[in-house]
Amino acid sequence: MAQTESRLDHIRNLRISNLDAAFATAFITLMSGTILVGLVRFLGGGDVWINATAAIPSLMGVLQIPGSVIGQRFASFKRFVLPGGLIWRVAYVALLVVLFLPWSGEAKLWTIAIALIVAVTFLGTSLFASLNDSAQQIHP
Repeated sequence: MAQTESRLDHIRNLRISNLDAAFATAFITLMSGTILVGLVRFLGGGDVWINATAAIPSLMGVLQIPGSVIGQRFASFKRFVLPGGLIWRVAYVALLVVLFLPWSGEAKLWTIAIALIVAVTFLGTSLFASLNDSAQQIHP
């Protein structure tokens, strides 16, 4: 028997959703833009690398469409969002770890590009798509 959520549950879920969105926005702001450009420049990357790292998130944004379809198959969006959110944040940790590895600048730049692809893939397929759908269900 399906259990319906009360109004209090909706308010609590909305509060958690807003808190997660605020932290995600802060995380994206801190780990992109000028900081990412500065990191690529620090590792010796030129304009091609800067443009590639700036373009990856936009290109992978297309994955929100299948992510939304997949997310609707789950009874709870929380079970769908949690793994993607964790993988997204762990992939961004690679941006910090790569600085301390004894690799060449080119190898570090490729590692950053791969980490961005992994992070944004999970971000697009699980987080944004399902958060948009779950927000529609929370707001009456």
